Amino acid sequence: MLCVINTPLRTIFQILVVAGIFLVGVVRTFDECEKLTPCSCKYAGGEIIDLSPLSGNPRWSDQYDTQKENKYSYNPCKGFSEGTCTDVSICQNTGDSYYECGTQESAVFLTNPQTGELSVIYESTDTFNTTRTSQVYLQCAEEDAPDSFVAAGETAPGSGLYLFTLSSPHCCAKKDSDDSSDLSIGTLITIGVGILVIVYVVVGIIIQKFMLHKSGKEVLPNYDTWSRLPRLIKDGIMYTVRCGKTGSDYENLDG
Repeated sequence: MLCVINTPLRTIFQILVVAGIFLVGVVRTFDECEKLTPCSCKYAGGEIIDLSPLSGNPRWSDQYDTQKENKYSYNPCKGFSEGTCTDVSICQNTGDSYYECGTQESAVFLTNPQTGELSVIYESTDTFNTTRTSQVYLQCAEEDAPDSFVAAGETAPGSGLYLFTLSSPHCCAKKDSDDSSDLSIGTLITIGVGILVIVYVVVGIIIQKFMLHKSGKEVLPNYDTWSRLPRLIKDGIMYTVRCGKTGSDYENLDG
């Protein structure tokens, strides 16, 4: 037996689905880490990732890939030179030749929207107009864990795409001690109340219009109460100003 959803409920369901998709999009934007420098980025919440303590000349030199075919050198923050590689972030050494696999200036921080995994993308184009792209996955390690750089190497011969993994405590997002833009408790409460009011109004209108079949001003939730609110506020103020007296004909019962 099929379950048929009536029109009002179906409309509400569609609105909730759209709202859910919108909220997912909003959440994803907070996952992005905005680039500050070629080796640091900042999340919307104020946390930063700073790879500058890993900088060297280069920090990792001639590391074999997992196939033991080629060697790679990497420096997270400052450009270095090796063989024919000049002012690069990553250099490939095949034994016979050197290839530039990315520059510091090209660094882009990329977040995987499904897993939240953060990586740094580097690019470099040589004199033969060949572009090589390196993707370094940033793996957050325990505070006392050693720093490590693992080269998976080129994904396929001639692809020009290279994969690496950098594991370090410095790959973990940490609170920015100099950040003064954090939201205060008062601001968070205000935002929370504002969201509740919006939800209250939207859901109330949906119920009034589609389930109770109201129209005009009556689609507003509790319209009668809210329409009387200004007068109630005025009466409350006047009552306070008059110290509880209700009119000019107040009679003094003393004596």
